[in-house]
Amino acid sequence: MFKNYSYQQILLLATNIPIFLFAIFAIFKYKKSIYEHKYVMIFFVNSLLFDVVQKVMWIYKMNNLYVLNIYSITEFFILWKLYQHNLNKFIGNKIFYIVLGIFYLFCILNMAFYQGLFSDYNSNTVTLESLIFIVFAQIYFYKILTELNVENLFTEPMFWINIGVLIYFSSDIFIFIFSNYLMKYSQSLNSQMWGIHAIFLMIFCTLLSISLCVSPKAKKPNLEDY
Repeated sequence: MFKNYSYQQILLLATNIPIFLFAIFAIFKYKKSIYEHKYVMIFFVNSLLFDVVQKVMWIYKMNNLYVLNIYSITEFFILWKLYQHNLNKFIGNKIFYIVLGIFYLFCILNMAFYQGLFSDYNSNTVTLESLIFIVFAQIYFYKILTELNVENLFTEPMFWINIGVLIYFSSDIFIFIFSNYLMKYSQSLNSQMWGIHAIFLMIFCTLLSISLCVSPKAKKPNLEDY
C-alpha cells in the first residue's frame, strides 16, 4: 500500500500513531478540576479523529480538503477557549469574542469566494489562525512578566501549552502560506515541507502532553488586589 509514497508522506501518515498515544494519555490524565487539562484532552481527541479521517481519504485518493477546512474551525475554537480562560481579565472578554467573530466570518468568506471547501487547502484561514495565536502567545508571556504572580512557571499547564502554540504556529506559518502553490508546482517540495510540519506537530503535541503532567500551585497575590 505504501510503496508509492515518499518517506516524507509516510512520516505524515505515521503521525497518527503518536497522536493516538497522546489522546489516550490525555484521557487518562484528564482532571475535571483543571480547565487546561480538559481542553488539552479535547484537542487531542479532536485532532485524532480528524487526522484519521483525512489520512484515510488521502490514502484512497479521495478529496479531503473539506475535512481540513472543518478541522481548522474546531482547532481554532479549542485553542481560543484556552486563551480566553487565561487572558480574558487581562485584555477583556469583548476582544476575544470580536476575534472569534472575525475569524469565523473570514472562514466563511474565504470558502465562499476564494478558497473553496473542496477545491483548495484553506491556507488563508490557517495563516490567519497562526497570526492570531502567535499574538495571543506573546500576550500571555507579557501577562506573566507584568503580573509576576506565578511562583513556578514549570508547574503551570498554560505555560507549556503556550510554548507549544508559539513554536508550532511560528514554525508552520510559511508552510501554510505557500501550501497551495507547492501542491500545484512541486509535489516533491510539498511533501518535504509537510514532513517538516509533522515534526513541529509532534513537538507541539509533546509540550501539550507535558502540560497534562503538571498542576498549578497557588499564585502569589497581586499587589493591585490590595
